[in-house]
Amino acid sequence: MRVDRPPSLDGMRIDRRTPTAPRRSWLRSLIVLVVIGGLIACAVGFLAWRRARFVLAVSPITTPSSSQCVSILTREFGGNGFDALCRSELKDRAWFRASVTNVGHSGGYLVCSLKAFDAEGNVLYSGGAGPSPIGAIAGPLVEPGQTFAWTYYMPTLHGQIASYVGGCSATEQPAI
Repeated sequence: MRVDRPPSLDGMRIDRRTPTAPRRSWLRSLIVLVVIGGLIACAVGFLAWRRARFVLAVSPITTPSSSQCVSILTREFGGNGFDALCRSELKDRAWFRASVTNVGHSGGYLVCSLKAFDAEGNVLYSGGAGPSPIGAIAGPLVEPGQTFAWTYYMPTLHGQIASYVGGCSATEQPAI
């Protein structure tokens, strides 16, 4: 039989026993944890999706003439005085053309690396993919959908380059 109680006694039981937690409280806790974990995973995924992502394409080119070499180096570095360098040191080097497209959703400063292989698959070169401003850590800012391209030469190598493999990542800091 139910006895009406004043509102001040609503939280009390008539038989004076302490109310017990429902038996399925662990299930509620598990559901809450799964929902919170899912929200965190979605936030991390969204932030990764928003980042700059670069696709690098590298192909060998024939060694440019001295005048073409001067033109390339002047365009890449500015200034002048590349005549002697192009006529002597760079005339026998391997040259390549590289282009990077930002397929991500935000801009980023380029940091690229490159490996050059001979026909047997031996690594002839592993390092930066040049050029960036002299002494700089990162290259230019590349916005979403934008492509940045350059022509450059390899250091002196012992062997013939058959292929290139490289990659670029983004940094949020401009070149120093």
